[in-house]
Amino acid sequence: MQGYEPKPTPIKRFDMGGLFTLILVVILGLAMMAKVLLQHQIRELEAQYYSELVYHAQLKEQWGQMVLESAHLTAPLLVEQQARTDLKMQRPQHIRYLVLTEEPNR
Repeated sequence: MQGYEPKPTPIKRFDMGGLFTLILVVILGLAMMAKVLLQHQIRELEAQYYSELVYHAQLKEQWGQMVLESAHLTAPLLVEQQARTDLKMQRPQHIRYLVLTEEPNR
């Protein structure tokens, strides 16, 4: 064991150990900054997604109200159509008035 001498690594052979460590630290710092920026973008997208969900729910509610209103407005037309086809009813052509008067006592 006395004669064992460790061989130098390629980094020590070129005496760039400090530079390699600095490059690793810079890469690690950039990776951490990228992670923070990515998390920030994810939070913004989640907030936008949930606001769009709320907007979608509001539009769905408005659509339901419009469908009900449309059904309510078309109901008289359906009644008139059924009256014409099923009951064979017709609209009067002329308005006629019947006037009742008292006859004089005889």
